[in-house]
Amino acid sequence: MGETPDITRRVLAFIVPHVKYKLIYRRLCHLAAGIVFAAMLTPGNAAPAYPLKSSANGHFLVDQNSNPTLITGDSPHALMVNLSEADAGTFLADREAYGFNTVTIYLVCGASTGGRANCSTIDGILPFTNTIPSKSSYDLTTPNEAYFAHVDRIVNLAAQDGIQVMLDPCETSGFLPTLRDNGTARCRAYGQYLGNRYKNVPNIIWYHGNDFQTWATASDDAVVLAVALGIQDKDTNHIHTIELNYSVSDSLDDPSWWPIVRLNAAYSYYPSYAQVLETYTNSSSTPGFLVEANYEFESLSGPLTTAPVLR
Repeated sequence: MGETPDITRRVLAFIVPHVKYKLIYRRLCHLAAGIVFAAMLTPGNAAPAYPLKSSANGHFLVDQNSNPTLITGDSPHALMVNLSEADAGTFLADREAYGFNTVTIYLVCGASTGGRANCSTIDGILPFTNTIPSKSSYDLTTPNEAYFAHVDRIVNLAAQDGIQVMLDPCETSGFLPTLRDNGTARCRAYGQYLGNRYKNVPNIIWYHGNDFQTWATASDDAVVLAVALGIQDKDTNHIHTIELNYSVSDSLDDPSWWPIVRLNAAYSYYPSYAQVLETYTNSSSTPGFLVEANYEFESLSGPLTTAPVLR
């Protein structure tokens, strides 16, 4: 077959090693491949100069030096709460060694996504100090400094390995009830807190949603959107994306997000190339990437997902 082109090796790198790590971490790591279309690696495979932004023609991402940049991604979603900082450093260094430059992490992570019911870190630090009166949900306007200092250190560890973090401030698979209980005002204030805290941290892409099945319900969409708008109130340095619903969607399906989304997330449990192509052609100004598709050994919408199917 001859020598495999370097860009091909890099794309395959996020697929092959992932099977091993999924078996080890199970729900900690699951596939959410990030491939930016019509892009290539930065010259010499050096770490990109973050934060990333859209190219002049809107079809792919470039770094701060205008070098086209390929997202090569892995998804240790529960890393923030399930690993010590020392183990997180080991994991991130391993990802960098395999050619990854992006990880998707839930900033707050509960039981539904592999963490604990109280969303604590592995050493017991809670993300918020108070709950909403008469409700069991955390009050998003009471961030615990100890927890967010931990977040700071994790993001910095990733930066040391040239890795950017797709950081989901309040994923919707598990935290939509919390967002509802907080309402738009508290949600926006939480976003403002995050935007102010991380506006000058280069290696971040803001990533919203996660199996956001009810985005067409205006009240649900409004609270998720309020977090993103709050971030934008304070942080204009980083791009945003959102993962909407399975079994097939992309970020721009929701018109409410058109002013915010600068990276279009394709999501499909059908043949992924079909949605990828649609995502690429749907917008001439917003780069697209494959955020999620069938996991290893699943068969949700067709044959068993083997390694060739993933490729």
